[in-house]
Amino acid sequence: MKSENRVHFCWLFVVSSLWLGYCNLVSAGSNPNAQINWLIGMQDLHDTGLLESHENDGKENAYIFDQALAIIAFTQANELNRAKDILNVMQSLQRDDPNGAWYLAYRANVADPEWPPGDCYFYRTGPIAWMVIAINFYECRTGDTNYANMARRALAWLDRMRNTDPNDEKYGSLCYRCTSSNLSYT
Repeated sequence: MKSENRVHFCWLFVVSSLWLGYCNLVSAGSNPNAQINWLIGMQDLHDTGLLESHENDGKENAYIFDQALAIIAFTQANELNRAKDILNVMQSLQRDDPNGAWYLAYRANVADPEWPPGDCYFYRTGPIAWMVIAINFYECRTGDTNYANMARRALAWLDRMRNTDPNDEKYGSLCYRCTSSNLSYT
């Protein structure tokens, strides 16, 4: 598949996924306000700005993918200060990382770059790509460009993760080869 066709297909996939998620959120029997209120409750558990990813599991993990989705949800619900709270923490955590990326997760109660959960001391391309999507969504909706450099640094890191061997059949794909990571980025 030609590269530009793959990009268009993947963006169609992302937009379709977001639309289906929105449709599920407002379908009969669900209450979007209840969903946002649940996110607010998870964010209010700690004063760092990050949301705990799992309710009542005692681990206080804040996965990057979940933070990205919360930014999108808060932006869509016009809870812009809550979206900015997460974005500010992510900006600070990225500043402390020489690679311009983020670990898979951090502790929601401390948001310390030196203290991610024990099994999350590594990077994953998919969640980082979703954080870029969230930053772009926020910027597009609000016109606030304060986080654009953060997105550019993350994209530069993602570019460094691409297979650059033109003789390899996987040329152009991300080095971490899994469906979610490659579809999130392309």
